[in-house]
Amino acid sequence: MEARERALARLRPIAAEDFDGIVALADARADRMGSPTRTTREGWKAWWKGAEERLFQDSCVAVDSADRIVGIAMVDPPAEPFVVVFVAASVHPDAWDFEALWDDLCRWAAARASAYLSLAPGDAEVSLMAEAVEGDVQRTAALGRAGFERVRIFYRMRADLGEPASAPTLPGGIAIRRMDHERDLLEVAAAHVEAFRDHWGHADQSAEAFAQKWRDDTRDQRTDLSFVAIADGAIAGYVLCEDNYRGDPTTAFVSFVGVRPAWRRSGIALALLQTAFQAFRGEGFLAARLGVDAASPTGAVRLYEKAGMRVVEQVNRYERVLRPGKDLRGRAAH
Repeated sequence: MEARERALARLRPIAAEDFDGIVALADARADRMGSPTRTTREGWKAWWKGAEERLFQDSCVAVDSADRIVGIAMVDPPAEPFVVVFVAASVHPDAWDFEALWDDLCRWAAARASAYLSLAPGDAEVSLMAEAVEGDVQRTAALGRAGFERVRIFYRMRADLGEPASAPTLPGGIAIRRMDHERDLLEVAAAHVEAFRDHWGHADQSAEAFAQKWRDDTRDQRTDLSFVAIADGAIAGYVLCEDNYRGDPTTAFVSFVGVRPAWRRSGIALALLQTAFQAFRGEGFLAARLGVDAASPTGAVRLYEKAGMRVVEQVNRYERVLRPGKDLRGRAAH
C-alpha cells in the first residue's frame, strides 16, 4: 500500500489548466460527504480569479499516473500581524485512505507556510491553522499525524428568508443606515478591531490593514449590502455582508457582525442582522449564511438563532505551532 500511495502522490506546481480538475475534486468530496455548504462552479471561478496573483506559488496539486488531480494543498498568505497562516489539504475520495498522500500534502503546506515567518515580529509565536468539517475522518486523522491539535469549534449557520419578519426594534438613540464604503470603511474597521479584541484567537491589527483586506476580499462583490448603527454621531456597530455565498446567487453571506463593547447587549446586533435580512429579501436572496465561534464570548450563537438562523455544519479548527515565541493572540481566557 505504501508504494502505491507514493506512486499516486506525485506533487507538482498548480497550473492554469488545472481549474477543471480542482473543481472535479471538490465536487467529488462534497458529493461523498453530503455537504450542505458546497461551492458552486461559479464560486470556484471567483476564488480562482481572486487568488490568481498568489495561487501558483502558494498551492500545489497531487496527480496520479494519468495526471488526474487527486489532491491539492493551499496556503493562505497571513494578514497583519502575520502570526497565523491558514493551510488546507484536500484529497479525492478515491484516495482518501492513502495516508502518505495526505501526509505529503500537509508537509508541503507547512514548508510553504514557513516562507512567511519573516513577516511576523521576531519574538512572536507563529501558528499554522487548518479546518476540518465534523465527520471528515481522513482529513482529521491527517491533521493529527501532522502535529495539529483541535483548539476551537465553529458553526456554519443558515437562515431561510421566507416571509418578511417584523421590523427591527432599535434601541433609543440608535439609527441604522446603509454603509457608505468610501466614507465609513475606516471607522468600521476601527470598530471591528475594538469589537473583536476580546474574542478567542484575535490578534490586533491596524484599522488600515483590516480595511484593505476587506477591499481585497470584496473586489468583485456588491458593496451595498452592509449596514452601520450610529450612536452619538459615531459607528457603534456594523454588519458587513457579501453576495454570492460560495457562488450561489440565491444566498447572501454575513462576513462580520460587531458591536463596540460600550454598546453591547443593547439590541444593536440583532437589529443590524434583521435590517440586513430585510435588505436580502428585497434583493431576491432566498437565504443568508455566516460562520461563528461556537463559544463566542458575546453569545453570538444565541443571537443568530434569535434572528432565525440554525446550525447546518460544524467546523473544527486545528492548530500547530510553526515557531514558538510570544503569544500575540488572546486565547487563555477563552
